[in-house]
Amino acid sequence: MRAAACVTVLSVLAFALTGSVASAATNSLVFKTQPASSGVGIVISNVVVQVVDGKGSNVLQGGVAITLALNKTGLTGTTVVITATNGAAAFSNLTVTQVGNGDTLTASAIGLKSAVSSVFSITQGKTAVVLTASTNLVTYGQAATLTAAVSAVAPASGMLSGIVTFKDGSTTLGTGVLNATNQASFTTTNRLLAGTHAITATFGGSTNFAASASSALSLTVGKLALTVSGITASNKIYDAKTTATINVSNAVLSAALSGDNVILNTSAAKGVFASKNAGAAKVVTISGLTISGTNAANYSLTQPATTANIAAANIAVTAKGVNKVYDGTTNATVTLADNHLVGDVVADS
Repeated sequence: MRAAACVTVLSVLAFALTGSVASAATNSLVFKTQPASSGVGIVISNVVVQVVDGKGSNVLQGGVAITLALNKTGLTGTTVVITATNGAAAFSNLTVTQVGNGDTLTASAIGLKSAVSSVFSITQGKTAVVLTASTNLVTYGQAATLTAAVSAVAPASGMLSGIVTFKDGSTTLGTGVLNATNQASFTTTNRLLAGTHAITATFGGSTNFAASASSALSLTVGKLALTVSGITASNKIYDAKTTATINVSNAVLSAALSGDNVILNTSAAKGVFASKNAGAAKVVTISGLTISGTNAANYSLTQPATTANIAAANIAVTAKGVNKVYDGTTNATVTLADNHLVGDVVADS
């Protein structure tokens, strides 16, 4: 009788244990709140995973470590969350760094059946480009360094990579590769023509980030000044004029940049003394020189100066006696005259 009772108790315990294991084995995970489609680097919030039994009812079981995994690489944020006492785990700061159209999350926990989320998409993140220059004013032939800073537009985030193209209007100047700080640079080794240029930088985009372009940056290229040497002026005798006779046969234009065609024209050149007065080494200003040629528009011409002497002019004075009646003296009255130039004031005494 006692043996039969022991067998009965053992049978009941075995049945209870078997039923408990079977019950635990049928518990599983489900997504109560599915992940929503988003963009690269944008937080996917409010993804909730629940422990449920075989009938789909919530299991109030805290302390279960639930892990989320993406069906590809690129999931960041808190991917392991412990369930609350209601058996739910809320994931609030997940991000995906890779574009995709058929992404899913898998929730898993030890001893529970895993769950796969519904399909969601991750689109490209938007970007912005800010263009700066080492200087906004250069002289023809000088280089400027252009720097494009590319960034993800919030709420998108992440590391960018790719090519930036620098343009002068519709003309491509060159390209640069984004570095670790999301910047690309280019130095204008080719000559920008004199004038104002609208420079832009365009990020070509990448798998995970969309293309974008900067606003136009104004870059002014000034003309390169050329000088002239070898022009001389002739000495002269004072003539009450400032005009000077110049010799342009040995005029030499300073060197233009290699490969440029610039020609000095002297046919209309003239010289003018600083004043009409006599003196040594008086400054003679040259004007009327011009330049022409294929590349002349990129240059300006500084009119030269030279020196020459103006010698004093000799003046002849004449005296004409005035007749008088005898007065017992030798005194005589005369009228003086000279050959000074018209316009000059000369007093004879």
